[in-house]
Amino acid sequence: MLHGSLALLIRSLRMDARLARGHLIRLGFAALILAALVWAHITSLAFAAPGLSFFRVITYLNFAFITIAGFSLFATAITEEKEEGTLGLLKMAGISRLGILLGKSTTRLITAIMLLLVQLPFTLLAITLGGITFGQIAATYWGLFAYMVLVANVGLLCSVVSKRSSDAGTLSALLLGLFLAGVPGLQGYIAWLKTKGTKVFQYKVPEQVIEFLESFQANVLQPLSDASVYNRLDVFMATGFAESPFSEQVVGNLIAACVFFVLAWIVFDRFTRENVNLGTDRRMLFKRTSRLSRIGVNRAWSNPLIWKDFHFITGGKPAMFAKFVFYGLSIPAIGLIIEHFEGSFSWYYLGPPIVFFSMLAFIAVELCFYASRIFHDELKWKTHGPLMMLPMSPTRIAYSKVAGCLLGLIPASTYLVLGMLLGHENFLFENILLSPQAWSVLVQFIVFLHLTAYLSLIVKWGAMPLAIATLFFVNTCLLSWVAVIPMMIVQAITGEEEAAIMPIIYFGAVVVAILQFLIRQRLHSVASQ
Repeated sequence: MLHGSLALLIRSLRMDARLARGHLIRLGFAALILAALVWAHITSLAFAAPGLSFFRVITYLNFAFITIAGFSLFATAITEEKEEGTLGLLKMAGISRLGILLGKSTTRLITAIMLLLVQLPFTLLAITLGGITFGQIAATYWGLFAYMVLVANVGLLCSVVSKRSSDAGTLSALLLGLFLAGVPGLQGYIAWLKTKGTKVFQYKVPEQVIEFLESFQANVLQPLSDASVYNRLDVFMATGFAESPFSEQVVGNLIAACVFFVLAWIVFDRFTRENVNLGTDRRMLFKRTSRLSRIGVNRAWSNPLIWKDFHFITGGKPAMFAKFVFYGLSIPAIGLIIEHFEGSFSWYYLGPPIVFFSMLAFIAVELCFYASRIFHDELKWKTHGPLMMLPMSPTRIAYSKVAGCLLGLIPASTYLVLGMLLGHENFLFENILLSPQAWSVLVQFIVFLHLTAYLSLIVKWGAMPLAIATLFFVNTCLLSWVAVIPMMIVQAITGEEEAAIMPIIYFGAVVVAILQFLIRQRLHSVASQ
């Protein structure tokens, strides 16, 4: 019985071992870790405890990678089969629900764990640089391992109960966000109420509510906070750390992971009983008989590709209307929160920056979502081949799809322009247009979007976390050597600090051009397969 349940897992592991792509990714990951270690050794004279500094960067990168994998890699384990309509075939083949869960989820977990193991020998070399001990490294990696197992099983449960990968990713991101940010945020708010007063938006909070919040903090929030690996990372890297690697966080995460896996096993049949997914996702559409049908899908435009991606990826006019309302409500909500904590608030001075920077954040999130789906959805729904047969060049097809996605940014862009027009004393000109740091972030973000779109044509899942890891290591290991010296030369010649950003802009433009060429070639290659 157990052998039958492990059959799909064993087959998936064998297939992964035979594919060169997985080995190349692990080899590249190890090479980048080694390059970062070499760079830390070269600059060791300029920093105190270079081994600790190097290990801290690698640790937080692993934490970010695991968190992103939770709603991109692990959350698609079962929904992937639902969308392709092959989950019923697995059941007809006699594979039990335990076998399906192990085969689809545990394989990805083992693959992710191998990325941790492949970097372990190089992180041990950080001991020779000073500032870190073997006990700290062991405790950190055990904590990350337990957190990865927890995240994988949270994503598995979300994948089982969701119909589509996007729903599973959203639900998984919400749960992880509540665990990592919601718990400390609520703890901080309860502490603020106790020290600053007991008023919420000018309303006095009853004493019974305060007592309940304190009890909730001690019995619920504090154990959750102790189980967060993010809170334990600073403890792992503190000087004189001598605790056991098997801390409460490790044990708690592993127990919680088992609970989530058992829940996924219990509800598996309930949520996979019917194959409800038969086509491409088109959300927020209204029936012809509805009074709201006019804001639904109308006839295709003169460029049907722009029309298609505007409706199928961005959500069309209904989603645009919803974003106008949501973004508009978020601006006064942010102002009320600031006023609640600070006690005073001036819309004249703080209003335009709030509008501008909040809309920048929303635009960045939307662009990341569009970059990961713009080509990946065509491959997933097997529509890329017919698309490339249209009497249009691949370049025009790609730019038409980009234009369709950019139309989804109209709500956030409208509020962004409003914030710029309401700005005063050249705040935008001084803080954005003349800031080398802002231009550097913009260039790297554009490169990140292109890299995500390109990787979505290569890997089946996890393009965004892979792009983040790649860009981080490139910045750490290569950009410091390639761009810093030209920036210093330009600044020395011109005498202007703002001119030092020009090498970054030129270098970013070259990388973007290369990535666009690679995307075009990959579109041709995938269509011919």
